[in-house]
Amino acid sequence: MAVILITGATSGIGLETALEFAKRDDHVILAGRNRRKIDDAIEKIAKVAPKATLDQVVFDLSEVGSVLMAAIELKARFDRIDILINNAGVMAIPMRMETNDGFESQFATNHLGHFVLTAGLYDLLLESNSPRVVTVSSMVAKFGTIDFDDLNANENYSPWKSYSQSKLANLLFARELSKRAMANSDPIISLSSHPGYSATNLSFNGPRIGKGTPGVLKLLQPLIAQRPYMGARPSIMAATSSIENWTYFGPRGPFGLRGKPTVVSPPPKALDDVAGERLWNISEEMTKTTFGI
Repeated sequence: MAVILITGATSGIGLETALEFAKRDDHVILAGRNRRKIDDAIEKIAKVAPKATLDQVVFDLSEVGSVLMAAIELKARFDRIDILINNAGVMAIPMRMETNDGFESQFATNHLGHFVLTAGLYDLLLESNSPRVVTVSSMVAKFGTIDFDDLNANENYSPWKSYSQSKLANLLFARELSKRAMANSDPIISLSSHPGYSATNLSFNGPRIGKGTPGVLKLLQPLIAQRPYMGARPSIMAATSSIENWTYFGPRGPFGLRGKPTVVSPPPKALDDVAGERLWNISEEMTKTTFGI
């Protein structure tokens, strides 16, 4: 029985991922920032997989202190984590929002929060016989640029620019983690995935903060979006494949929007080792968190 922690597990792709592993009789830990929503998700999963072993942990990925406290809690409760799936995220928030730590909210939630969580659980992952970290990115990562002069978008905020930057950061982090783990002779396998275009709350929750549901997204979703179940397949494949170094998984259909999961080509910017190392070092400085590798 594998012990699997999934962030953003209360709805959409995260919930479908949790459900799949629950059906496999794994020990699934659902992570989210709202206990009621986690309870509701556990109830849904239990109806389909009544014999599943389900746990929960509540924290806010956008706040470094909250993530660190969750890591301490998890280390007290569990003797290992076999698979960490960094899935949670926010998307295209129309106005710049800042966390209590002073970070732009999309960069904080999508990248820095998972960076800190993975660092905090690194020792727990090393207790596994075959530890694995899957970091979920997005198709829009190919449009992203890491603005090292303005990571927090203090000077120039754009909803999609900041979102695509955070998703490119996910890929650079996952690749750099793989490189550093191998160089340190640690058995951790770090992989990435993207869900294509899936009909989930993520498409609406970020863009409608302070506004209504975006009309274009509302019209397009029924036409081209795939079900959350299919959007979860690349993450599940990444978590269970026999591949042992950094690889990117996504739908095999046209433009990567939908279809069965497969290995896909990462955007060239995700292969920039200089940017990956620089982002890693800056992330450690910003969060005052270190992996020690």
